[in-house]
Amino acid sequence: MSDAVQLQQFKLELYPALAELAKVVHLPILFNRSFLDHYYLGQEWCRLFLAMESSKCIGIIGIDMLHFATPTSRIKATFATNFYSLQPGVGWMLWLKCLKLAEINVVFGGSQDTHRILRARKYDYYSGVNLYRMNARFEGYKEDSAIKGMVKAGLRPFTRKRLPGYASKSFLRQFADIQVVEQTEFTEEMIEQASPFSFRLHPPLEYLRWRYNPRLDYVRYRIFQFFRSGQSIGFCVLNHGMNESMVVYADGNNPGLLAAGILKAIFLTGEEGDKNRKVTLASSHPAMQALFVQEGFRLAEENYPFASGGLKDAKNLGDPGTWLLSFGMGDNDLRTNMFWPAATNQRGTN
Repeated sequence: MSDAVQLQQFKLELYPALAELAKVVHLPILFNRSFLDHYYLGQEWCRLFLAMESSKCIGIIGIDMLHFATPTSRIKATFATNFYSLQPGVGWMLWLKCLKLAEINVVFGGSQDTHRILRARKYDYYSGVNLYRMNARFEGYKEDSAIKGMVKAGLRPFTRKRLPGYASKSFLRQFADIQVVEQTEFTEEMIEQASPFSFRLHPPLEYLRWRYNPRLDYVRYRIFQFFRSGQSIGFCVLNHGMNESMVVYADGNNPGLLAAGILKAIFLTGEEGDKNRKVTLASSHPAMQALFVQEGFRLAEENYPFASGGLKDAKNLGDPGTWLLSFGMGDNDLRTNMFWPAATNQRGTN
């Protein structure tokens, strides 16, 4: 790596250099200018850094600043997004920037190259953080052969159904007293409540209003609040794409009731769609996992490793069975479930 390589925070005048790298590494998300403007510019929560050699971009890393909560403390963490490098040594230079900005770094997912760095840094890996899918049997993958793809496509119509069809009669009876109300904004009432979880993502209200804004033009977020006996017991956020919904964030004061509220929100949105809509969520809490599986979710064929580490000794985060985690950390939910506004595309090709 040349001594001339410098890290620069992304700004609009660097877009041509960023676009050239995006072409090389086949990263279409970076051509969506609406996403870039909202996610990496104009706010304090997330930044994109470019490794520049003269006028050429040879690496990038996005850094999302996350806030986690335990029963006794708050933990600031970084989460890397869109991490790519074209030269040896540049990847570590970018990752070091990520490590320096917070007490710990967390990873949920990540490439093989990323995990090589994590293992070299002796990150702690936590088992039990599982990815689940509903209504996704015989999903096609790019690795499938032509024949396998045809077989899956033929079987798919016979194995899928509209999402409310997964709700069992016993579930509907047991949780009949939980009301689900779609909201257009986050409020203090929703986020400030006692938590039974030992470790959970718990960002400030302003972060939620930025990250999961229901009025964005490149992604559709829907906010659902849960009530029981007139009292708020939790909420969730769905990334409601064309054919897939993802549970990207949730919080509540009881694991079982929160899982039930999430399921009722999923079934409610499923009334609007056809039988091809699938759902993705992540969970590490056994009681929540059991209810999700009971009502139609299955372990995903692929899984997302969860790891944490830092420049100093790693902070032990405890038992994942007592955590509350969702799929939408960083940009996990945006890689496939994002819209492409026509105006945005036109600006991105200038």
